[in-house]
Amino acid sequence: MPKLEEGNLWITATFPLNSSMERVAEDIKKARKIMASYHEVEVLVPAIGRPDDGTDPAGFYRVEIFAPLKPQQEWPADIEETSWLRFLFGKTRHKTKDELVDQMNAELRARLSESIGISRSTSATM
Repeated sequence: MPKLEEGNLWITATFPLNSSMERVAEDIKKARKIMASYHEVEVLVPAIGRPDDGTDPAGFYRVEIFAPLKPQQEWPADIEETSWLRFLFGKTRHKTKDELVDQMNAELRARLSESIGISRSTSATM
């Protein structure tokens, strides 16, 4: 099955089971601040706890954040192009989505101690 590119990210964070609601909310506020600093992110929509349909037994120790991305043409061209493509398209280029995810994952893991992961929206839920 080919990969579907939806132009968004699905971020999940799993905290220890004994985490208080206040701690989870405080750490997610920090994570949202980090993610919002990326110009590629359009908006962040967090959900703490289980879904309304009751299909997932998770408590408020589990957080999911939906993050639609701006169109890639609007992303800053801040990556130095080192291949021969620089002669055709210029010295800098836009990040790829994979590069964005790697950069965000590294920063989140360095600045927060919890298990936070970023994936593509549909493939994460299948």
